[in-house]
Amino acid sequence: MTSDIATETLVRVACDALIGLFRHAPGFEARLTRDTWLVASGEPHPELNWIAVVAPGPAAEAALRDHVAAMRARGLPALVFLTPNAAEACASALASLGLIASKPAPMMVCRLDHLPRPRPADGLEIVPIRDAAMLRAGVDVYADSFGIPPASAERVMGEDVLREPALTPYAATREDAVLAVAATSRSGNVLYLDLMATAPAHRRQGIGSALLGHVLAEHAATGATHAFMLASDEGRALYERLGFRVLFEAAIWVVPATVAHTP
Repeated sequence: MTSDIATETLVRVACDALIGLFRHAPGFEARLTRDTWLVASGEPHPELNWIAVVAPGPAAEAALRDHVAAMRARGLPALVFLTPNAAEACASALASLGLIASKPAPMMVCRLDHLPRPRPADGLEIVPIRDAAMLRAGVDVYADSFGIPPASAERVMGEDVLREPALTPYAATREDAVLAVAATSRSGNVLYLDLMATAPAHRRQGIGSALLGHVLAEHAATGATHAFMLASDEGRALYERLGFRVLFEAAIWVVPATVAHTP
């Protein structure tokens, strides 16, 4: 699939979203270059610390090495995201840095001009998250889904996230219980989706589909033309039913946790 929005633009919108999600964490750090970025929460879980390489080139490879060194100096595990061209160009560097190859992840894009009609689910209410208690419940659903210690996720995504102007977290609730969550970050007509998770006990009941369908329709009604996400294999079929298509398979590598270096 091709997109009329440049890959570099999509990845930078995702970077801005991560900064908004992580900037209030006690251990937050961000380093940006033209073709790379590091966004770290400082928590000891790879899903909460990211490095991205968007384009190949000597400067990008040098920045990749610096970013990995920064994570290791802090003893942090991290995920490294590379576009296909960047992964091919950085292959020898990735091996020499001692990173661990993980499963590729599909970057998926959806045009919002022909969305399927959202499917309601019985008794389900879909609302923007506006208060700290609902946010914490949603963060716990996300943490449970991805094997993240709840205390770490809560330190990263506390109530200050609700004041981020470009971010809107959503919850699907039933009888006041949060069953699924998603967060959006909007940049003009481009919508980034993150933190998508359904509580394990409530999966395969149409809840995730109802939540995402509602969120996409809401943003389409206010001028968004494209939505994108870094998807999991488990969610891929759901996203395809909603109109998403794979733009490319991102290479994912892991920076293992190390003992922090103290000079």
